Amino acid sequence: MPIRIPLARLGLPTLALVALLVTALRTTTADADEGDFREARKAAKALMDEVGQAGPKRKAVEALGELDSGEAADLLVEWHVKSAQWEEKELAPAYAEALERLDKYEVMLRKSIGDKPPTDAKQVNALNTLRKAVKDTRAAVDAEDATRHVIEEVVKRMGAAAADWFMQDGLPQLRRKDKDETIDLRVAIARCLVAQPFERVREALLATAGSAGSPKEQAVVFAALAEQKSDEGFDLVVAGLRSPHVLVRRCAVYALREYSQPRAVPALIQALERAKAFEAQEIEEVLHWYTGQSFNAVARIWKTWWEKEGTAWSEQDDGNRHRPQKREHAGTGTRTTFYDIPTDSQAIVFVLDRSGSMSEPAGEKSREKEDKPKGPVTGGSGGGAGGSKPDEAVGGDTRMEVAKNKLAQCVAHLAKDVRFAVVFYSSDVIVWKEAPAMEPASAQNKEDATNWFMDLKPQGSTLMFDALLKALEYADSDPKAKGRKKNASGGANTIFLLSDGSPTDASGQPSEAITREGMARFLEANQIYRCVVHTIGIGPNHNRTLMQQLASATGGEYRAAGVE
Repeated sequence: MPIRIPLARLGLPTLALVALLVTALRTTTADADEGDFREARKAAKALMDEVGQAGPKRKAVEALGELDSGEAADLLVEWHVKSAQWEEKELAPAYAEALERLDKYEVMLRKSIGDKPPTDAKQVNALNTLRKAVKDTRAAVDAEDATRHVIEEVVKRMGAAAADWFMQDGLPQLRRKDKDETIDLRVAIARCLVAQPFERVREALLATAGSAGSPKEQAVVFAALAEQKSDEGFDLVVAGLRSPHVLVRRCAVYALREYSQPRAVPALIQALERAKAFEAQEIEEVLHWYTGQSFNAVARIWKTWWEKEGTAWSEQDDGNRHRPQKREHAGTGTRTTFYDIPTDSQAIVFVLDRSGSMSEPAGEKSREKEDKPKGPVTGGSGGGAGGSKPDEAVGGDTRMEVAKNKLAQCVAHLAKDVRFAVVFYSSDVIVWKEAPAMEPASAQNKEDATNWFMDLKPQGSTLMFDALLKALEYADSDPKAKGRKKNASGGANTIFLLSDGSPTDASGQPSEAITREGMARFLEANQIYRCVVHTIGIGPNHNRTLMQQLASATGGEYRAAGVE
């Protein structure tokens, strides 16, 4: 059964291409012959036409990125767009086709020989061929993803000459395309611009803040304008409070805190009047930071306070204006608890490990056999009257069973004004509902989600940071979400992460480099989304240091379970 895999795009030998490219780029200076750059460009373009080759492509991209030139920036943008289009039109369809053929053949085998492994040589060869096709096409997709990520990293580090090209040609060109495939590249360009002297890139940043960019671009720029305390930027950030994108509105709230200007308070109170329930809490936090007042996110009370006290408050010096006090939970009926970690969030993503080690004994006291859950746990209060209770005794023989049962219990008790998503990870990342949709905690959704994850089994490796980056997609906003129910898209601000080990690559190999690079990439991405990450370490071999650092860096809490 032949499989069509687009692996025939081979040009010059890879090592020769890399050698030619790197040599040419290293000798290209302001005084170098233009022919050298043309040769480097030719070699690089041939290399980028090859399938896979993530390592050589990385070297080519990094060598090109060392040049602070418009030509280099132009070529990197061209590669990024080409890579995304190639993956979308050829590589991803080939992978989907290979998966479909493998699935159909496995179904046919099960019908003919049951669950036994095949012994017939033709069947074994056909199965191995199909599996190899899946592996090869997946590797090609992953290589293009890796290449684009390297391009984005290199673009962020480029200097003034490249930034000039991005402002004059690159961004206008990409915005005319206005494709999803260029969003991460445009965010990388925005990071390049904000690293330049402010006056040099001021106009470009203001244009992006004024909704010329994507929500993620605006988020990066809002933070830069707030850091600079830009007066022109202030009004654009305030305008962001009315954006149709939840991500932009949330980032505007936090940027206004960084501005630390009294005139932000009335704008925030007006935003509170319009806010959805899950955003109101964050606005309340910033208003409390400014004023020291706490009115449980009730816009009417805040408005009355401002009308009576606003003028006198504004005239005080900074030291007297900012008097935030530690506050206790106000008892609004929206508290959720998972592994004894409480949250008042109304937009939560649960991210759980299902790697092979999750089949190990739980290390926690299990209930008697006849008392263990036999299936999904649904129902519960969930109506908002008090939110969820602290974790009750939940048993199970394996870590996976305990984790799923505790998640089922937590989901059952979610208040009706909470929206949630569920992600599980091993050698791949699977989700209950595709991002950025955050589903309301209705009885039906609770049951559907629980039925979905209770059927999952432990297997594979631990792609923890892939899962965390997927979780951030639920914090994003979908500009194409027309016609959806209110609050159905984006806005997650809290993540519960559960793991019993350390992050690995797809083959199951952990390393300090994987952990270090994954952590850096996630924290940088989370600078936009500002999600709190609560971490739960399961069993004696979980990466305690990593889980503590993730929680600490994002304002979350850490718990260890089953470590005795």
